Amino acid sequence: MSSRLIYVMDPMCSWCWGFAPVAEALVAQARAAGVPLHLVMGGLRAESAALEPAKRRYILEHWQAVEEATGQTFRLEGALPEGFVYDTTPACLAVTAARHLDPDCAWALVGLIQRAF
Repeated sequence: MSSRLIYVMDPMCSWCWGFAPVAEALVAQARAAGVPLHLVMGGLRAESAALEPAKRRYILEHWQAVEEATGQTFRLEGALPEGFVYDTTPACLAVTAARHLDPDCAWALVGLIQRAF
């Protein structure tokens, strides 16, 4: 049986962002050891409506908790503006398309999306 690293995530998931330094280290170790990598999109949120104020507050509080637990900083000022539809489907589809074109490119794209979001 051969080894491989399968990472199931969503580039717009707060815990995936919190875990990013660990994931990056695991990916680097796997590459160095010649372990095949496979990135799978989990599809956290498929939404079509703007966030209600209470849901927005809940998510921002959750992001603060992730930041405190992991040390990964979030840009909370101006985050999730009024009318924002928190749909992670386009980001997941972009990574999936990139993975089909060039698997290594997909890992880099995840980091770019996470930092931009």
